[in-house]
Amino acid sequence: MRLTYFDDLARGNFKHDAAGRTVFFPLGVFGKGRVLPDAATEHRLRDRLVTQYQLAIVVAIALGVLHNLLLMLVVGLGVVAWMSLRSLLLVAAYPPSDLRLSWKERYASPPSSGNVGTQWFLLVCCVALVAGGLLLLVVGDTLDERVAGFVAAVFFGAVGLARAYGLRTKRAA
Repeated sequence: MRLTYFDDLARGNFKHDAAGRTVFFPLGVFGKGRVLPDAATEHRLRDRLVTQYQLAIVVAIALGVLHNLLLMLVVGLGVVAWMSLRSLLLVAAYPPSDLRLSWKERYASPPSSGNVGTQWFLLVCCVALVAGGLLLLVVGDTLDERVAGFVAAVFFGAVGLARAYGLRTKRAA
């Protein structure tokens, strides 16, 4: 079984209830889960999530190259809406669960792959991107540059905090 960074991201949308059934949270921490009928459905949904996350990264990189803040915002929100709607539609027929997925469960679980080096690398990248965003915020010549710097600092700051928390949890385990 292969385990990658994207597999770890997808894993965070699944949880087991008291009866041992797998519950999938199509919107992550923002909504109720759905009880999956079998392991094959779980594997199929995980594979689709991995593909969606990989596609989202490619789209984000392509949009970053264009340097058009409005286009980045519109397409970025469109991709998030498409991914959310697709996930909801895939599990609409399954019974809802009363379980909730907490932020701690979603973002603090240590990587199943055990590759702590990758997690540290990602944390260092986040710190560098926050620094770059802050620099752009301060020295940017246009409003678009300053807004992009602010957005980068906030976004990568949040991602970096989640990575740091995950590393801390892994070390404590």
